[in-house]
Amino acid sequence: MITEQIDPLDGFNVEFKKIEISDFNSELYNVEKEFIEPVNGYITDDLTLKLTEDLFEENTTVINAGTGQGKTKSILDLVKKYTETSNYLVIIAVPSKNLIEQYVKDCIEKLHVQDKRVFNLLNIEEYDFLGGVPKTISNIDLNEIFSVKDTDVLGEPTIEDFKIHVLTTNAFLGNSGEDALFQNGFRRKYFEKLLKYCQTENKKLIVIYDEIHDSISNFKEEYIFSLWKYQGIIHKNYIISATFNEASKEVIKYLSEFTNRKIKIIESDRTIFTEKQGRLHLIFNDYKKYYNFEHLTSLIDDCVANDSKFDIISYSKSLIKELERRTTLYNIPEKLNFCYNEDLDLDDIANKRFTNEKINLGTNFSTGANIEKSNHKYIIILPKRTSIDFFKNKGIFTSGYNALIQTIARQRIPGDIYIYMPTPYGLSKNSLPFDEEVANHISEFFDRFRKKEVKVNYSKINDEVDTLNNVYFNLLEKNSLARQNICNTNRNGMNSLSYFSKEKFILSKGENYLSSQFFNGDIATFTFYYAITNQFLNCKLSTISFNDSIILDDENFIESISSLYNDYAEQIVIEEMPFIEDVIFGKVRIKDYFSEFTILNNLLEFNDIDNILVGRGKATYSQQTQIKRHLLFQVMTRGGEEDIALSSENINKLLANIYFASCIKFAIENTYLDEHGRYYKLISENHKNYFDDNTERRIAIYSKWKKFIDLIYSEINSTGDLLSTEPSDTFKQLFQNENMVENLEELIAIDRVLKNDFFSFKNSYENTKDEISFFFKKLLEFFFDKNHKYKFMQSESQRLRFHQDVKLKDFSNLKVNFLHEKLPEMIL
Repeated sequence: MITEQIDPLDGFNVEFKKIEISDFNSELYNVEKEFIEPVNGYITDDLTLKLTEDLFEENTTVINAGTGQGKTKSILDLVKKYTETSNYLVIIAVPSKNLIEQYVKDCIEKLHVQDKRVFNLLNIEEYDFLGGVPKTISNIDLNEIFSVKDTDVLGEPTIEDFKIHVLTTNAFLGNSGEDALFQNGFRRKYFEKLLKYCQTENKKLIVIYDEIHDSISNFKEEYIFSLWKYQGIIHKNYIISATFNEASKEVIKYLSEFTNRKIKIIESDRTIFTEKQGRLHLIFNDYKKYYNFEHLTSLIDDCVANDSKFDIISYSKSLIKELERRTTLYNIPEKLNFCYNEDLDLDDIANKRFTNEKINLGTNFSTGANIEKSNHKYIIILPKRTSIDFFKNKGIFTSGYNALIQTIARQRIPGDIYIYMPTPYGLSKNSLPFDEEVANHISEFFDRFRKKEVKVNYSKINDEVDTLNNVYFNLLEKNSLARQNICNTNRNGMNSLSYFSKEKFILSKGENYLSSQFFNGDIATFTFYYAITNQFLNCKLSTISFNDSIILDDENFIESISSLYNDYAEQIVIEEMPFIEDVIFGKVRIKDYFSEFTILNNLLEFNDIDNILVGRGKATYSQQTQIKRHLLFQVMTRGGEEDIALSSENINKLLANIYFASCIKFAIENTYLDEHGRYYKLISENHKNYFDDNTERRIAIYSKWKKFIDLIYSEINSTGDLLSTEPSDTFKQLFQNENMVENLEELIAIDRVLKNDFFSFKNSYENTKDEISFFFKKLLEFFFDKNHKYKFMQSESQRLRFHQDVKLKDFSNLKVNFLHEKLPEMIL
């Protein structure tokens, strides 16, 4: 693993999604906007002042401020003020259980609100007024018998006692989940009592939606519909996030209807303060079936050995379990807290909620957790790339850049953040919204580390509204005929049938679409761009580590070679390749013409097969040979699966057959004799720029092979499908005339497939004592099918042996031609 110290580029403003007045129809919504400038990185004082000024004004207030800028403290100050009034109840709606615990703790410890005045949704089944679990001798704390508690004075709480209600957003909106039609009995009873209490006692609700970006999935039409039972009761909404998205704007519109469609936007710029930034380390890894554990496991083992503070968040639950097995984490089970949601809750070790008291390993604390540990190491594992569009493997990072920004922001005080990620693709310079000098600096940075060939486009975060408008318009256009037919049909009494509205489209499908388009959906490239332009508020790029090694599975060795090919093959992109006129294939793009060899170049671009690991050790010589042969076979068959069952001996023969047939076919169909009948020239001059210096010589030599094949074929016909097991005098003479010893030696030197011994040819030739017989027998092996039975014939001088039933192999369907390739400089 190579690690370089890196300083990011200077002078870039931090990009973030802005909420603009123009996002709302002025004829429907009354919108105003104010700005706050951070002071030493914080906005708490100014934000608290602005929020206090219209404390009792009916509106929906949107707070768009960066993580770590102090907006939560302002919200808590706000909550305190509302608790000091008699007419208002505060509902804090959050996306996760972690945030419920955090807010309950803050209300009790920072606002000094008695715990019996804070409703905690997590404890809903314990409240007596909801029919909670009655006290029995088995669950009574013995200390209660001998001590006086608040409840002895206050009594068990009722719905009237709570000034603050901390809930999940999905609970408040009545989302019962995918598998249930109604919420459970405790929740139904609680919300019935809350609504009745507000109605009978004329209480008004102040609803705070924190981390709204992470709750968008709850704002389906049916749940927003259910929320309307609070019409006339909700006095004010506060909608808060550091990473708003386009769907958030639709949620703001819906919620503003409870406040007479009055909207107030408070927004702050994101300002970098270097003293608040930790160190960001990027570790690149490209092999996709099996993650390279070497750097990661070493880091974890070092943390365990040194008793360091660290947490790990991953896109994959199975990867977390794998890390526990493969590192010294298994030695410290008492220190581990597993934060992931196990199906059906069958995993007893999954505590599911983040805690600062233990080492958290999990998938679900991208929001709602504040890591406040000194000298802390935060390990983030991004998803592997997949070329299968419908395969969803991104876990918490499915929503793209917002999830990444929020995940990184969990570390609240300076420390070390390690991000394990695929190598970034290139970034198209023409797509950057900067002048040429700045664009060149960014491109140079990418060129040092980017994954070759592939480029993606920069995406402007505040242009996404236009993208969604265009997409929805296109959808309407495509369905215009269907809409017209429905409108022209009498459907009275029929089932409801209407195309979804734009806001429905944005809420249900818009963010997924934008994630697939933002930086072409490649989260690694986005991460790299944000890192080199210093966009993360809490960390600054410090090092980049990369390893050219490829890891293959030792137990499924051949299958993992196939996976290696398939992982890369579909991702090859050769940009701006022109059309050419080709005598064999007609009008084709060069990208189609050379794609197999581009794939092979990418597979072996590290230029050192010693960097291939099998399991945790270097590949043996035998394994290296198998890897070379199976990769070349994959290229030849364009990703065929047949090689998995092939033995080493069979694949060796099959490779030689296909390769030599391909080269001769190409040589013959792309050359002609000069006026002296001696030299071979390329027909298409358009090809020459894509060939190396030795291409024409290889073509000339392979073209000569056809003469020998024709000679053997004529000898078979003259003897009735019999062929001598030894070269004829005519064959020997032709071999001498064509200087084939020199030609074969030259070919081995300039043909990289032969030079690097992908199959048995070079070593066998170099060890032979009879070059003519060697060449004759190889031609038979490569180009003819023969019966292994021999027929003996007695001549005057000796007894001759002949092959029976010799037939020329059929290569008419051969599509892949290998002589025109530009194979890499393989040091194999």
